Amino acid sequence: MVVGSGIPHQGGAVLLYRSKDLRIWEFAHVVAGATGNGKDTDNPVNSGDMWECPDLFALGNKHVLIYSTEGKARWQTGVLDEKEMKFHPEKMGTLDMGALYALKTQLDNSGNRILWGWIPETRSLEEYKASGWAGFMSLPRILSLASDGEFKLDIATGVTQLRRSEQTFAAMSSDEQNQRQIAALRIEQCCGEILCLVRDPAAPFEVFLCNSNDAGSPWLTIKYDPREPHKMWVDSSSLFVPQGESENLEIHLYVDGSVIELFLNERVAYTKRFYYSGDRAPDMCLKWVGRTTDIEKLTVWQLKPISTNRLTS
Repeated sequence: MVVGSGIPHQGGAVLLYRSKDLRIWEFAHVVAGATGNGKDTDNPVNSGDMWECPDLFALGNKHVLIYSTEGKARWQTGVLDEKEMKFHPEKMGTLDMGALYALKTQLDNSGNRILWGWIPETRSLEEYKASGWAGFMSLPRILSLASDGEFKLDIATGVTQLRRSEQTFAAMSSDEQNQRQIAALRIEQCCGEILCLVRDPAAPFEVFLCNSNDAGSPWLTIKYDPREPHKMWVDSSSLFVPQGESENLEIHLYVDGSVIELFLNERVAYTKRFYYSGDRAPDMCLKWVGRTTDIEKLTVWQLKPISTNRLTS
């Protein structure tokens, strides 16, 4: 059994325990750990001196350690010395660059490693106390290793069963005609999926997810500049995005109520909460700034909510 822990003023740690009957447990040793950020904080999680929700498992030809600290879910891949039962990391990173924490995994019937996470509130305590609820779970994500040893993230295939009323963009040679098509795309009550493939993008572009009922600030902004081909700006965050199996850029989004889960090239995830007034989710529209003739594919699906009393605000 692995237990999240830490050593004050030194760093977070994962402790290993063993038992013969699952009742009496014996401490073995620290199986993994790292130094914190050196800050003096009231909560040791914020300084990195405490790791939470550890998960240690085999994936492909490597072992993976997942843990949460400093407001982010971290990952390490490496080798588990099964004789000494100590983990030796080789690569590390962050599993989601947005609002996702306390991740845990399970195996499905096909042996896929399924990742779940907690999506916390990003509004004030007073606001979510007034609404009567706070936080929810992410969509199930299939975790695998790419050929370069980095993670690949796919949404579990069962989610496609929720798709309804497909809207498909048919690329024209005219930007004006393309813009009219994009402007007509809608996700009703903020419950849908967007899949966009940009063919070898050679010109800058921006994508905005907006409330179709007003001209306020976009709920999400994505910016790309081919002069920095491995970088995407999502809102104010600069994300390093490895190329996929081709030169194309894949942007995949899921929207549900007050959350957006974004995936770039199946490599980078960014989860965001967004809010609006009223107790009914408004419709969402898509805006595109830049050359549209590079769009290889753009499809929007309405998704069927799995709950009849879905909370949105």
